[in-house]
Amino acid sequence: MYVLIGVGAGLAGGGLWLALALAAIVAGTVTLCYAELGSMYPKAGAEYDFLSRAVGRGLVPYLVGWALTLNGSASLAALALGFGQYLNLIFPTATPLTSFLLIVVLTVGVLFGLKLDTRANLIFTAIEVGGLLIIVTLGIAHWGGGQVLELPQGIGGALNATALLFFAYTGFEDASKMGEEVLNPSRNFPIGLLLGLGLTSLLYVALGLAVVQLAPTADLAGSDAPLSLAVGRVFGPAGEVFLAVVALFSITNTALFVLVAHSRLIYAMARGGSLPRGLTPILPQTAVPWVATLVAGALATLLLPLGGVEVAGSIASWSALLVYATVSAALILLRYRQPHAERPFRVPLNIGNFPVLAAFAIVTTLALSFRFDWQIIALSAGVVALGIVLHPFLRRARD
Repeated sequence: MYVLIGVGAGLAGGGLWLALALAAIVAGTVTLCYAELGSMYPKAGAEYDFLSRAVGRGLVPYLVGWALTLNGSASLAALALGFGQYLNLIFPTATPLTSFLLIVVLTVGVLFGLKLDTRANLIFTAIEVGGLLIIVTLGIAHWGGGQVLELPQGIGGALNATALLFFAYTGFEDASKMGEEVLNPSRNFPIGLLLGLGLTSLLYVALGLAVVQLAPTADLAGSDAPLSLAVGRVFGPAGEVFLAVVALFSITNTALFVLVAHSRLIYAMARGGSLPRGLTPILPQTAVPWVATLVAGALATLLLPLGGVEVAGSIASWSALLVYATVSAALILLRYRQPHAERPFRVPLNIGNFPVLAAFAIVTTLALSFRFDWQIIALSAGVVALGIVLHPFLRRARD
């Protein structure tokens, strides 16, 4: 949210909150699908494992894993670039260099063990939420400064913002990759997933209403540090720097979690046979898949030169939407192929065994995936196509 809200404001104008609300609705239906599947199969591979059970191991689960690898790499790159932009507000630096260094530092940190990462995650999350609540509070205090029903680019602009800002909601699926490290996942995973998304959605919509009260949407769109700009309009330069520091903690927290989840996916795909076995070694001292972690960090650095936060964030959102549509389809297939399987959590609103909300998730995610510029779609689809070409070679390398 700290990274792309300015671009979203430029697309949706005062209707920024509407774009965030629409994204929350789509993410909510997908989350229900993940909650059911994650409660049934709490494996590190998550989506890869869900598809393997629905259609068998082969090209389809591999391609979903490949698209998720693109998503994880683009997400980490976007966060690192956002980190560089906020840091530049405090200490003028070269954003590409600081982005690269952040990925390197986080990769090394993850190798020291998940327990350390989890403790840092808790601290950083508190700081992240606190920063957003400050902006919400300031927006309420200055209510009337922005038009929350203004859509300068019409509903089309709001939908484009919805597709882009969907990136802010995509962290929930990373939690499903940690299923093997959750106590009583069949019960706790759906509760944590749905409660987390619900609270996040309320906070994000409130933020969308508040931030446009503090600064014109054109100014937010033109800023590399939009939330710092908003706070700076109230408290001056000191406020800008304060919020920039908060943003650095927030982005580091999210990037840390994305890197851990991304490495677990690569490890799970290698363990399942879709990637070479050389990606499976684990450090005995920390139980961290060290080769997969190094590869996850390296892939993210390759995307840094592509064109900035908006490009990396768009690629991350597009690939996530594609994966979510596929996972929702897997849920429908498993309802019929494994009708008697134990389901600790079940997606509501069904016609017989058919989950209506899963079908809604498929339609809406695919519709949003076409809201991006054709260059983003072509580039992202090209990477997925590359995965198809490489599949037989990676299989031979595995064997």
